[in-house]
Amino acid sequence: MTQDGLVLPRLTSFSTRRAPRGNEVDYWRQARQEAYVSVRTDPVGSTFKGEINLAQYADFRLSTKRACPEEVRRSASDIAQGRENEEYLYIAFQLSGTLLVEQAGRQAIAAPGSMVIYDSAEPFFLSAKGDYEQVVLELPADAAFSLAGMNRSHDLLARAFDCAGATGAVAAFFVNLAQSQEADRLGAHHLQPHATALGASLLGLLAPGPCGMPESLRRSKAVAYMRAHLADPDLDAETIAEGLHVSRRTLFRLFEGTGESAMTHLRSLRLERARLLLRTQPDKQISTIALETGFSSAVQFYRAFRTVTGMTPGDYREAHVTQGPAARADGTPPAGPAGREERSAAMDPDRLDASLARITRIPFRAKFHLRPPEREYVAFRGMDVVRRHARELIDARLAPARPVKDGRQTPWGGHPVFRAQHATATCCRTCLQINHGIPKGHELSERERQYVVDLICRWIENEARAGRGPRQDPPPALF
Repeated sequence: MTQDGLVLPRLTSFSTRRAPRGNEVDYWRQARQEAYVSVRTDPVGSTFKGEINLAQYADFRLSTKRACPEEVRRSASDIAQGRENEEYLYIAFQLSGTLLVEQAGRQAIAAPGSMVIYDSAEPFFLSAKGDYEQVVLELPADAAFSLAGMNRSHDLLARAFDCAGATGAVAAFFVNLAQSQEADRLGAHHLQPHATALGASLLGLLAPGPCGMPESLRRSKAVAYMRAHLADPDLDAETIAEGLHVSRRTLFRLFEGTGESAMTHLRSLRLERARLLLRTQPDKQISTIALETGFSSAVQFYRAFRTVTGMTPGDYREAHVTQGPAARADGTPPAGPAGREERSAAMDPDRLDASLARITRIPFRAKFHLRPPEREYVAFRGMDVVRRHARELIDARLAPARPVKDGRQTPWGGHPVFRAQHATATCCRTCLQINHGIPKGHELSERERQYVVDLICRWIENEARAGRGPRQDPPPALF
């Protein structure tokens, strides 16, 4: 859902009240699989009632679940046969009732006011002997541990933790967000960046090292301080260190091994905020955005933005605001004739050529060209076959909300479509978001898929026309 150009959390609700009488259990089993992961669910009593209110954010999902007594199992075969594209970490904040969690050879009972963690990648068993209610935070497991600066392990699984002190403050944040996200979607959207960092910080809080507060949590506090003072052009390492009451050397050490220095991370945060403002406030002057994100001048902003993204702020804004699928972040054209006109414009060859001209101004994208075997493949198989392959590859590798191995799912060559994806910046969801304004975290709509396929095929057609050569024996079929 969008509001004034903002991508708001997508809400879904499940309730056995909607199920035909006698089919409540089957309904609940299906609801559980859609909301979480593949499990086997059995009610304990003769009747069953349950409700799940789920919100989908870019990097996590948050739900409130109320249910009657039940037993839930996820076996090794369930894991092997599951359709999930990723492994998830579940942090359950218990509001009422109790829940037994068994995983990794341990048992834990989550009582009201406590939390428990389990992992979708390992078999688990959940049992509630009475009615219960909980808030469930779902995080991509590898990303969560990485953001927390921790190695993935079983140490936190099936352990009950009291929600007290700093841990309680983080728990209260997620519980309150879950209970208010439906009534205040705009507020939930603005809290989303902080929620991702807090989820990772929670792991560090629950697994402190021998020296007390883990460096991952201290780093998260440093990042939070940077975010709160982004607009200050005088914010530097000394100011940040003073604000955190640490030395400059300690601040620099917190970011060692992350791939970015403290000040490089500050620049990344500023550019992240700038991209958000460019997408969501198309009428705001670029010079104003530069000042609001802490750059000392528009020239400094332009230079930093182009160095990181490969395009100017104006080009980035144009890609999001004026390109076909980017005009609406959820990919849904407006109703009525205007929507049909917009759909036609997205497929117009001139519009596609304008997109390609913009993309090829990026030096990295401009170096891609079809190689002779790929040109031959296009010549002998024809564009109808290539278009069909493009659609199949986009549906399988790019369209899911969380593609498998996103960022590494597209080979560098071997098929004209793969080469074209890198040339057109449609090779992964991150490139699609940065270069075409199509946000991550949602399944591509039919209109967005058509736009990507048309762009890829337009690039291939242009390359094929530019490099026609003598006819040779047809290459072997790639599909």
